[in-house]
Amino acid sequence: MKVLLLGNGFDLYHYLPTTYYCFLTITEYLVRGDTSKSTRKQITIEDKPLGRIMAEVENNCPMLQESYIRYKKEYDSMILEEKEQSSLIKMCENNPWWRFMVEECKNDSNWIDVEKNIRFVIGVFDSFLIDDDRWKQYNGRLSFKHNVSRVTEKVVLDYFDFFEEEIIDNISCWGGISNRKVVKEKYTIKDRFENVKRIDKNKVVESLFELLKQFAQILEFYLYHFVENVIEKRLSEGPLEKSNSFFNSFQTVISFNYTKTYENQYKADSVVHLHGKIGDGVILGINPDSDDEKGSAAQYILFKKYYQRLISDTFDSFRNTIELMEADKKRGLADDVYVLGHSLDITDEDIIREVFSLAGSIYIYYHRPEEEEKYIRNLIRIFGKKEFDDLIRKQRLTFYSIEKISESSIM
Repeated sequence: MKVLLLGNGFDLYHYLPTTYYCFLTITEYLVRGDTSKSTRKQITIEDKPLGRIMAEVENNCPMLQESYIRYKKEYDSMILEEKEQSSLIKMCENNPWWRFMVEECKNDSNWIDVEKNIRFVIGVFDSFLIDDDRWKQYNGRLSFKHNVSRVTEKVVLDYFDFFEEEIIDNISCWGGISNRKVVKEKYTIKDRFENVKRIDKNKVVESLFELLKQFAQILEFYLYHFVENVIEKRLSEGPLEKSNSFFNSFQTVISFNYTKTYENQYKADSVVHLHGKIGDGVILGINPDSDDEKGSAAQYILFKKYYQRLISDTFDSFRNTIELMEADKKRGLADDVYVLGHSLDITDEDIIREVFSLAGSIYIYYHRPEEEEKYIRNLIRIFGKKEFDDLIRKQRLTFYSIEKISESSIM
């Protein structure tokens, strides 16, 4: 069996604006106007041709510019309705994850950085929630003092709405202002034994996760209007490019993408969307670690991608593929795994390890020569030097330029 492991690079190869920066650039423009200009025009909420939106922002993002050139006819002929923009504005303005990503993390390069930023915010919350001694009664309300110059505290206090007010207590000896934050009542709980208020940690974590799910809905909104609809319109007139038998040769495709570009282009019906897909909900979270099942760390399981896969339909489809690969291996059949457009970053370590462990041969395709070095570093981080050396020594791992994908390069 031939298995294709597919990442976002596949969409980028087809000039689709699926980068993290494209997503934030478009949504920020629709919510706040063109932030690149010194005098920002007031936002006009009306029916807008997608082409007009793309033309306004393309100079702020090279990928958007390339996408608009490639699919200009489709973008110019499609409309974002007034009610849809109003819905997006409401979602974004009420979502602290979106505001945080736009204002603090917009220049990060890719979706791996988003996962790292999610983990960072969770870490900040954990440092606040784990130490009950920081939280004291103040005029009958739960509060704590802080120094507003601390970056980690700024993330929590300025973006996430868990506090009802700020009280300036005094000027510290260092010349800084010592402020007191009062926690909203709904995030506190009365300890019936000690008769004191405490942070309701579960409620805070659950609220943080619900907000992240809403952020994922904003992402899905963008991908639906600015990628999926555009591609479906183009494909109604013919394929995105000349069909290549390389892509038609796989029995199973494991896709990390939310888009359905592969199956729409190659009419495939055996694509496993590991992290969901547009229209069915998308999974956005972080990778598991060794402490997931232990003590207080378990409350953050909600954010872990493997947990979200478990409670969604994506897990069953993936397990079916793994079971087929396991059955092949027991029969002495070596399944070949091809990797295209995926960074092989440690953020997807659990999936990469499981799929690679069942593969006979692994073929990794890169767009640029320098990417091969990055893939090697990432795989060493995942497997360790000894296991990685075994893959090379047993000739199970091979790297190819994407230019090798042609009629004559099918393995």
